[in-house]
Amino acid sequence: MAFLTPGRARLFMSYKIAIVTDDAERSRDVAVAGSDSSDAHLVDIGSDAAPQLDSFSSVIIDVPLTSQKSVAAVRRILAGISPSLLKVFVADTASRRDYVQANFLGAQDVVSRDLIVGEFDTVVGKRIRAAEVAATAEKIEAAYENVFDAVQRGEPLPAESLNASADQVSQALAGNNIETWLEELKKHHSYTHRHSMHVTGFAIAFGLHYRMRQADVHRLAIGALMHDVGKAKIPLEILDKPTSLTEREKEIIARHPVYSCEILEKDGQFDDEVTDVARHHHENLDGSGYPDGLVGREISDLVRIVTVADVFSALVDKRSYKDSLPRHVAYAVMCDMDGKLDMDIVRAFEPIALGAESKAFPSKLEH
Repeated sequence: MAFLTPGRARLFMSYKIAIVTDDAERSRDVAVAGSDSSDAHLVDIGSDAAPQLDSFSSVIIDVPLTSQKSVAAVRRILAGISPSLLKVFVADTASRRDYVQANFLGAQDVVSRDLIVGEFDTVVGKRIRAAEVAATAEKIEAAYENVFDAVQRGEPLPAESLNASADQVSQALAGNNIETWLEELKKHHSYTHRHSMHVTGFAIAFGLHYRMRQADVHRLAIGALMHDVGKAKIPLEILDKPTSLTEREKEIIARHPVYSCEILEKDGQFDDEVTDVARHHHENLDGSGYPDGLVGREISDLVRIVTVADVFSALVDKRSYKDSLPRHVAYAVMCDMDGKLDMDIVRAFEPIALGAESKAFPSKLEH
């Protein structure tokens, strides 16, 4: 498949950190330690031109809390930022007073300088990546709400923010495995939104695992994000029904690929590939799918990958009226769908499905 063709790689930073300091020279070792796996920026606590901290994934505060003046300066620069933004304080002595003062200012952790410089990824990097995943999931949930609202009001879709969201999920998953994403999604209660977030995560995980070009990962991400946009036209009492659907309700649900295509074509802001995924992700290679009964090569590679992610997500996600299948069982079910799913893609999907990737996804994508 063309998607698996290797090429020249470039670094895809998974997070961006601000190191707030009153002494850039003293904090340089923290910045160097963080720069191995992140985009680290020193921020002068006294500068009027300091960037908005909400634009960062996390904040490391390297300011001695030894005076009321320094405490007031930290409080001022942190004022107004999201409470969920990860805030880690550096302490030279790591005394009880440091911990109490830092916690009073909203710290999620206090780490000694020696530890943060010597083992940055172990003590801070993993927490930063987990926080990035959590923040991204919240943003995607909000993006879906905006999309559904725009469809129902007949307004243009927020294409710019959706494209940014696609890249944010890719960035959040670069350096993390799929388990981090799936755990975070358990906190999100709308099945319709959660399912699309599942599909997006699995599709991106596939692209990252096989080191696809960044442009191809983006195509997968935006296609997966938008594949079920037509469900915005399905009544909520059917989408969120706590019991099994009737045959009539199943027929209504089955219209969503056509609705998705109509929405995207009318909106006119998305590539034909995205519309193709939205309309055809329920097609089968043997022609038994819907809505167009496509056969074999009439179904594009992009659609085939999203379809596998979609089928797997539906099998492993829990609904109020059905239990989730264990992942090895769900994968076995897909292996029995020869003739319907692309078995080359199903076999390539195995390490994603079974969680065989023991390490985080690579943070290098082809340019």
